[in-house]
Amino acid sequence: MKKVFKYFVLFTFISMLFPMTYKAESINSECYFDGSITPKHKFMPGDKMSLDDFNIDGKLMVGNETYGLESFDSYIMGEECDNAITEDKNVSIDFVFVSQNRDFNCRVPVTITYAPFNPKITSQLDGKTFTIDKVHWKSEDGFDTISYLDEIDKRVLNTQGKEIDGALNLSGKANVPSLGYNTVTYRFKPFDERYSVLYGEFTVIYKRAPYMVVQKDFINIHLPESRYKVYLNGKLQKDHFISKLKSNTKYKIVVKQKNTPVGKNVTVWTGTIKTKK
Repeated sequence: MKKVFKYFVLFTFISMLFPMTYKAESINSECYFDGSITPKHKFMPGDKMSLDDFNIDGKLMVGNETYGLESFDSYIMGEECDNAITEDKNVSIDFVFVSQNRDFNCRVPVTITYAPFNPKITSQLDGKTFTIDKVHWKSEDGFDTISYLDEIDKRVLNTQGKEIDGALNLSGKANVPSLGYNTVTYRFKPFDERYSVLYGEFTVIYKRAPYMVVQKDFINIHLPESRYKVYLNGKLQKDHFISKLKSNTKYKIVVKQKNTPVGKNVTVWTGTIKTKK
């Protein structure tokens, strides 16, 4: 009897160290996916797949219990994920949901449609116009600096709408725009060598007051005369240091940019300035 008890204790101890697991790998047996998994776009031969390429909505039914997808780690299984497809055809891959704290996983088959390969890519920046009044600002908690470039769509897409990863370089005007119209050029180098380097440009309109020094008898507007014209009460000024003014007097100032993508001598700022007493 003592020997049996010893074996029982030993078996219990081993079971605690090495618990037996069961994996339900068929959606028709232990687990069931109640929902939909749909590709956001068609794929082309050679494309790699990721979870970001799919709209996943639903829940998993395991026995009499229901689980949200946030309770699972997800990945895609199939040779197609590793650029193995070399011809245009439809294939089936498995989405695998693995429980984080339970002893099962669940596979869901999804059909993928392939289209003929097309090397054309387009940038969401190309030809666009962005109007800003700030280049940088602080986050609500004050710890982070946010740029207007963080807020615009910089994606590059192929003909099927799939985002292409790569390195984007912008000209200096993107980070330090001047008052008014700024033409920003860019270069995009895809990591996928099937695609060529992409060049293009977009426009940033920076609406801000020009920096100026105001005294009793003069207003000095710090703008390059090669790019801007300044008008005082409707009269074009020879230079941007405007002297012989009356003290404690309001003057209407208009700044025009000589050359812009939309034409010449375009008004980019208007304001009223009062000289000191």
